[in-house]
Amino acid sequence: MAAYKPVTNEPQSDIDIVLCVDLSSSTNGVLEILKQNIWRIMSDFAYYKPIPKVRFGFVAFGRPSYGKENKYVSIVSDLTYNYDQLVEKLFEIRSVVAKGDCFISDVVYTATKNISWSKEESTLKLMYIVGNGSPFIGSADMQTVCETAHKRGIVINPVYYKSYASTSEEKKWMDFAESCGNNLSTVALLQPIVLLKKEYDNKVLFSSNTILNNTYVYYGKDGKTSQQNQLALDQNAADAGENEMEARIVLKATELYQHKNESWDLVDLTNKNGVDFLKMDKQFLPEEIKDYDSAKLEAYLLGKKKERADAIALINMINQNRTDYLRALKKETEEKIKVDNSLPGIITKTSSQEAKDWGFSRMY
Repeated sequence: MAAYKPVTNEPQSDIDIVLCVDLSSSTNGVLEILKQNIWRIMSDFAYYKPIPKVRFGFVAFGRPSYGKENKYVSIVSDLTYNYDQLVEKLFEIRSVVAKGDCFISDVVYTATKNISWSKEESTLKLMYIVGNGSPFIGSADMQTVCETAHKRGIVINPVYYKSYASTSEEKKWMDFAESCGNNLSTVALLQPIVLLKKEYDNKVLFSSNTILNNTYVYYGKDGKTSQQNQLALDQNAADAGENEMEARIVLKATELYQHKNESWDLVDLTNKNGVDFLKMDKQFLPEEIKDYDSAKLEAYLLGKKKERADAIALINMINQNRTDYLRALKKETEEKIKVDNSLPGIITKTSSQEAKDWGFSRMY
């Protein structure tokens, strides 16, 4: 089956990407890899030209708790522009070693049928299947489900998680990839770490993120919780290391993240709609602005909007130097280990390769 190609060579603007990941005992460690690199994966799309509108989704499989009736498949998050909400759900998944059944064809079937993929032919649709075991065990016929996905314009990228040696199993995953009209990627769990001296000041980057966070003004019954979750995700990224924290900060300053929080942030809300402050329930506002009249509240939000623009400009300025560092790091990595076969490396590389056919270029 030939790989799916766009109907036009005109530049596109939308990408749907769904990660389907085996969380059974045989792929122990993959969940932690995702948690420690999710912002790196997401932020990479900020380096595309033109910057696309990207929705992410996440499907987990292979755990007994997902239920035999569901073929042990769980849609953790449908496709969404709300990255914080998706990553919150990702971090809610416990890291446990649980032996489970994996039916790859049923995963493809579920992700094709029950995910709200764009109906537009101009949208690049990417599905990643990360796992091991035999890919041809399941109630759904693999060839049929792959053809169905293909007809809907979904590009399936099989990624074999090589946590043990099995030549015959790896060959079956190659056959699975062939059924998808694609090549097989294999995750290498251990790779040399390549570090270069950073020629940019990430302390200023981190300080700019603090300023950016302070421009969010919660409202509504769940507003304060949403802001607390935003800060908690910052901490999760920081716990994963400074590179992951940098990736999250850079993402937060781009079109991929900005103007997506109008459900709880007054600044984003006023950017999208005219707000009748007289009708607003002020009991759910921050304490310091509860007594503001409409004119004072509007002026306050205009100030926050200006502060946000300044913080974003500073982050983007620092990121220019960070991009040069990443470009040099990529070159050094390729020279030393030929290719980055880590899971995030595979996802960023293959997605950018697919995106070239859809009119996108990548800065590094």
